[in-house]
Amino acid sequence: MTGENEVKDSFEQFFNKTPMGVHMYQLKSDGQLIFTGANQAADKILGVDNTNFIGKTIEEAFPPLAETDVPDRYRKVASTGRPWYTEQIAYENRGISGVFEVHAFQTSPGKMAAMFTDITARKLAEEALTRYAVELEESNNIKDLFTDIMRHDLLNPANVARTMAEIALQEEEDPNIKEVLTTIFDANERMVELIEDASLFASLNEEKKISLKKMDLSPVIKHAEGVVKPMAEKKSVTLDLNIERSHFAVANPVIYHVFYNLLSNAVKYSPNGSTISVVVEDVDAGLLASFSDSGIGVLDADKEAIFERFTRVDKGGVEGAGLGLAIVKRVVDGHGGRVWVEDNPGGGSIFKVLIPSSQ
Repeated sequence: MTGENEVKDSFEQFFNKTPMGVHMYQLKSDGQLIFTGANQAADKILGVDNTNFIGKTIEEAFPPLAETDVPDRYRKVASTGRPWYTEQIAYENRGISGVFEVHAFQTSPGKMAAMFTDITARKLAEEALTRYAVELEESNNIKDLFTDIMRHDLLNPANVARTMAEIALQEEEDPNIKEVLTTIFDANERMVELIEDASLFASLNEEKKISLKKMDLSPVIKHAEGVVKPMAEKKSVTLDLNIERSHFAVANPVIYHVFYNLLSNAVKYSPNGSTISVVVEDVDAGLLASFSDSGIGVLDADKEAIFERFTRVDKGGVEGAGLGLAIVKRVVDGHGGRVWVEDNPGGGSIFKVLIPSSQ
């Protein structure tokens, strides 16, 4: 008898202290399911005094449930002992409505309890999350479409216009017309560069991980020098590459864009007739490449910000889209490396890139 009392006391403590609402029912021989009691949490969740419904059928106590299969489900639980779980929408009842999670189970033959909690907030959050996922997918689709448009529909006509302007510029002799054609060519040159940089940056962000392998970066840097050289020659800028042998690192061919952007940036911001020095060293951590110029330099406050997308700092009147260094950082980060800028003791800046020699 003592054991039964202890079980009863334990159940009453659980019944009264659990934060979940509890409704108790008894199944009569005529099939009526009678409401027999509720705990304090049930009163709080539903905002009513449930003792007013004791002795009534489930349909009388909670009319909205009569419109659902809940009463029949509860009868089966009370008679068979098979538990039942649901997340049901409670219809408007005495000012209460929402989404409730219900666990119904048999407490003894012919008797059952329904434990419930209000999950309206959770359901609203889930619905909001679902809507956000759909919107995000649509946004990504739009971004992918825009990237494709940049890569093909915008880049192709821009390249055609640039080429036609270049051909016309070579054949034209009138200085006034040549000046106009030069302006058109330069504008198209900047547009093509912007489109290529933007589409490259978008594609880099799409890639979750860059595949890496051991490769010699010396020819990659020399190739970038060859591409930048015509730009340097227009400003009488000397490119001084101190690369006498192979330098290996674990990299991906996309690393070319790091060296190209650092070299082209150095040419843009260096004064006419200056020298840009490139030094490549093998250090304990990997390959260290340093790009020194005698340009306008970078303020201490801007030394980190310049690697962020579309960040604009004082460039001494040089035009740019703010993507070149963002591409550099994205590629270097993908290699597990590091890029930073230091002051050049002789004036200007030294951009340094460290690419690991092992994964």
